[in-house]
This record gives sequence, C-alpha cells and structure tokens, in this order.
Amino acid sequence: MGVYRPPLWIIGLLLPLAACQYVDLPDRSGGTDECTEEECGPAPAAPNIECEDGSIAGPSCQLNEDGDCGWVILECPDPVEECTPQECGPAPAAPNILCDDGSIGGPGPCVRNDDGLCGWTFRDCPP
Repeated sequence: MGVYRPPLWIIGLLLPLAACQYVDLPDRSGGTDECTEEECGPAPAAPNIECEDGSIAGPSCQLNEDGDCGWVILECPDPVEECTPQECGPAPAAPNILCDDGSIGGPGPCVRNDDGLCGWTFRDCPP
C-alpha cells in the first residue's frame, strides 16, 4: 500500500495558513471598555496637556463604538464661568468642622453646576 500525497495545489493553499501567527485578542464579552496602548498601536505624535479643570487632553487609547481599540484626541472642556456673589446669595450659616481624618467638612465654595446655576457646596466628613 502506498503513502497518500496530496496534490500540490492543496499544499499551496494551506501553507500560508500555517505561516500565520495567532493573535490572542482580549475577551470583551464581560463588558470591559479598557484598552491597552499595545492594542491601540503606536500613539499619535501629539502632546498630553493638563486642562484648567485638572483633566488631561491629548491622545487617549479607548474602545471605539465598533468594539476595537484606537486612539482618540481628547480636548479640554470649555472653561466654566465663575459664580458672582449675586448668583450665590448668602453663604450657609453652618460651621466648618475638622473631620476624624484631618480634612475639613462643612460648607464649601459656591460653584456653577451642569445646568449653569450657582449654589453652595457642602462636604461631608468621610466615614
């Protein structure tokens, strides 16, 4: 009995598949939306900067709507207009207190909220 030898065209068809490398992509079925820089590829040649509000603008490796990772360029948010004393009204008549962890609790600054209205903040002491 002889040895079976496949036709050369089958070998030519299967050889490129044998030469490919398997790339293990992360399993995103668990709902994770975090990407690594390795998944995004080379970063754009753009600087990261700190915005006035403390956030960071510039290149960011993120999960796209199609489920792939890629680079996006984040921009600084528009500056928030400070509240005037007339918009805030009188300060709360509550004292500041020293919290157990050494921080200060009680009334804080008057700030503009997402609706554009101004109001006094209040910081609770941590548990």
